[in-house]
Amino acid sequence: MEKVLALVLLLAFGSHFVSPQISEADDQMLNLLERCCDLGKYWQGRGLCDNYPKPIGGVPIANETVCMGSIRLCCVQKQQQIVQCSAGRQVAQRTNECAEIGNGESNEKKDCCNCCKLGLLAHNIGARCDTTSFDTMCDVSFRECCQTGKGTGSGVGSVTDTTRRNNGAENTNPVIKGHCELYPNRLCAHICISTQGSFRCECREGFELAADRRNCRPARASSNIANNNNNNNNNNNGNLQPTNNCQINNPCEHRCVDTGQAVRCECYNGYELARDEISCTDVNECVNGNSCPGGSICSNTIGSYQCTRERSCGTGYTLNGQTNMCEDIDECAKPETNNCGTVFECVNIPGSFRCKYKTCPVGYRLNGQTGNCDPVYCRTGMKADPVTGQCVDINECEAQGTCSVGQICENTFGSYRCRDKCTSGYEADANGICRDIDECARGTANCPPGQQCLNLPGSFQCQCGEGYEFNPTTRTCDDVDECTRYGTVCSLNSKCQNTPGSYECTCNTGFKRARNGRNCIDINECEESPGICPHSCINTWGSFQCTCREGFRLGTDGRTCVDIDECEEWADKGRLCIGLCQNTEGSYTCSCPAGYRMTPGGRICADIDECAEGSANCNGPNQLCINTRGSFKCNVIQCPQGFMRQGGQSSANSVRCQRVSFICAQGDVACQEAPLSYSYNFLSFPTKIRIPAELFTMRGPSSPYRRVAFELILDSARNPASGIQSVFRSHFKLDNTRPYEVVVSLDRPITEAQDIELTLNMKLYNQPDNTFLGVAVAKITIYATADQLT
Repeated sequence: MEKVLALVLLLAFGSHFVSPQISEADDQMLNLLERCCDLGKYWQGRGLCDNYPKPIGGVPIANETVCMGSIRLCCVQKQQQIVQCSAGRQVAQRTNECAEIGNGESNEKKDCCNCCKLGLLAHNIGARCDTTSFDTMCDVSFRECCQTGKGTGSGVGSVTDTTRRNNGAENTNPVIKGHCELYPNRLCAHICISTQGSFRCECREGFELAADRRNCRPARASSNIANNNNNNNNNNNGNLQPTNNCQINNPCEHRCVDTGQAVRCECYNGYELARDEISCTDVNECVNGNSCPGGSICSNTIGSYQCTRERSCGTGYTLNGQTNMCEDIDECAKPETNNCGTVFECVNIPGSFRCKYKTCPVGYRLNGQTGNCDPVYCRTGMKADPVTGQCVDINECEAQGTCSVGQICENTFGSYRCRDKCTSGYEADANGICRDIDECARGTANCPPGQQCLNLPGSFQCQCGEGYEFNPTTRTCDDVDECTRYGTVCSLNSKCQNTPGSYECTCNTGFKRARNGRNCIDINECEESPGICPHSCINTWGSFQCTCREGFRLGTDGRTCVDIDECEEWADKGRLCIGLCQNTEGSYTCSCPAGYRMTPGGRICADIDECAEGSANCNGPNQLCINTRGSFKCNVIQCPQGFMRQGGQSSANSVRCQRVSFICAQGDVACQEAPLSYSYNFLSFPTKIRIPAELFTMRGPSSPYRRVAFELILDSARNPASGIQSVFRSHFKLDNTRPYEVVVSLDRPITEAQDIELTLNMKLYNQPDNTFLGVAVAKITIYATADQLT
């Protein structure tokens, strides 16, 4: 099934896949294809793989094409498995040997053959036939062979007939039929028995199946005759002469006729006698003449023929076998041929159907489970919605006269309420218009003595003295808070403070009253308070600010100045000194450690090359001076015995020792394998250099007749102070830039000082016989020094 699903996915989405990642939509599609594949396996039992009825229940219309592809593939695959399984049973029943099935044939054929063999064995020993649980196909083969103990006759494939039927009219009838019902009187000569996905033929009493497992021939009585002869011999009787020659020797494939002197073979209808006058061959009625009507195609079958329409009836139609005409299928007649459900009404149309949503009369509601219209009972203030059938609120305010004049109707859920249209201080006139009430004219204001009544829209006011206002609740004169009510009543940089009947203005901090007594002006703290800041003072509006000289920063109190430690401040920002940094009051100084000297800029320390300046004192005849960071190394280079130092091939950091003689005595293996040359190479660099870093290059002869092989060995590594090894062979990498050239690179960082010794061997071989010619040895000494300028 996985192959089928993969094929359907490829056909459906092959042009849309961009990424191999599987999303949630992909999982949904796989579930859909698995479901459709199960439908196809079930549908194959009807013998039709190309006309599964639409619409497919539970499958969106947009996915029907993909689903139909999965149904067809799984249906055909299931039929092929049944045919192969049936063929495997025939092999077991015919030869009882499954080894003749080749490796190129299907697994179903071989498995069903072996299962049939087990069934035949169970039949012979009288075992039960219903005790297996291999798999569906294997269980069927076991039971059939166990129950019958002979050939089942189901070897004739059912896919061919199904294909011929599918090329004709489509049939959407959901009733499941077997092969015998689909092809009456065409598959077997006597008796046809439908099986799961196929059929088998049996014969009437006195007959047995022919070699094609479909036709019948008279049963041979040789075994009975032999038994009769044995019985007659025991009774001392004479020879028993048979009266029918066909019973003695029947060579015919179909029917045998005894003429008295010989036998004559005859064939069943739809067959003709072959040239050997024994076997029968099928008559092709489509070539020799048939009675198919016009507009039909004749399809020859074994022993007969079939007429099918030239064109398919199409989805929603079925072929009338008697009239050979296409008739509309009423999908609404049976619930299994439509997916309208309970809340939709099925309406048949030519070639299809439509699902129309059911509606109910007013006062009824559609029941989603039963599909019936149930009455709806609503409480007071509610009514049934004519569309949904739900109880909805009645808007009583839509009716005239619900509330009296001067009132407003407000609808509520299940009821309503009336409220006065006019707010406090107003009343409605005869026309329902809200008019202001003049409390002063009506005498309802009741202002205290000494206060004057003033009518206002919707209210009134008893006027009080300046700085006060009338409180209608307490009917007293309350002080007016001018600061809150009028906003900015004071000048800028001042605060308003309310007083009884008035207010006063006070200046903010940092300001003082001007000579006019009304405005507030800034106080210059720098002039009025000398020394308020230790370095310099800047006056600001309403305050002041202290600033510090270069090399200092303002403290947390905003007034004192604190020295800046520039060495620590810039330690992680590029460093002020490439050497030693020392903080000073308001500044810093740079100095150098031993082995370094300050450059003219006064900030960068440069390494002193003692070897170049002659201060290293490495003057021995075999000594080589190697400069290191902040120091130097005196190395004694002594060529091995048999080697001579080459001055022209040496450099400041390298010495080469060449072999004196290349002539070796016969059989002197040590001489022959001795190195051709030694080179002593010295490198010095600080730890924590950027990696990868190329350190050393070695190059051999570039000749097609020479092969070069390189080998890097770590001889030793240690910290010159502690003796601890922190560098290993894995720190270095060999890169073959060319077939005859290699580069030694540092592949991992060195974190502490190390003296490292490496050996790089270059072995030479002759081509093409791969004869060893010699080896050149390069000794590499590395001084990785600790960075003293941090």
